[in-house]
Amino acid sequence: MPANTDRSLDTARCPLCGSPNLCAVAADPSANQCWCEGERFPRALLAQVPEEAVGKACICRTCLEHYRSSRESAEE
Repeated sequence: MPANTDRSLDTARCPLCGSPNLCAVAADPSANQCWCEGERFPRALLAQVPEEAVGKACICRTCLEHYRSSRESAEE
């Protein structure tokens, strides 16, 4: 997955691939729940987030699923 090379941070985009992350909070700051709250993000995946986006932009579901499937394939 290509890294997001844009220097401006768009919290509505995944910091790993640049696709929309569907973050409810980025779309509506008054939102108090997002799809990702029920998910577990592995530390190795979180470590790939650029420093300027840590705690500011959510990883998208596609990147999370891609990471999980690549891990499962590696374990086979």
